Amino acid sequence: MRHSDQSRGRQQETVRKLFSKYDEKTYLALVCGKIGVCLLQYREYLALIYENFIQQEIISVAITKHGRFRVQGPKGQLKKAILMKRFPEAIFEDYE
Repeated sequence: MRHSDQSRGRQQETVRKLFSKYDEKTYLALVCGKIGVCLLQYREYLALIYENFIQQEIISVAITKHGRFRVQGPKGQLKKAILMKRFPEAIFEDYE
């Protein structure tokens, strides 16, 4: 998701509304080439970026030696690595 200029503000607001309407059933999918898909819940997403929609913010994903996604943003790194099996499990069944 790009947060670089005000002209895209409506798109980001739509994303925010989706997250608030569907809460933990909505995920941000970061496709990592042929490696896998890293799914972030909104609270994880907010822990990574400032969501000011003016400056560009980057979320980076690295694969740990244990095969998990280590996710980092301008606010810092998530405390826990994301399991690769979150996708597709979270999409097709109740996942915590």
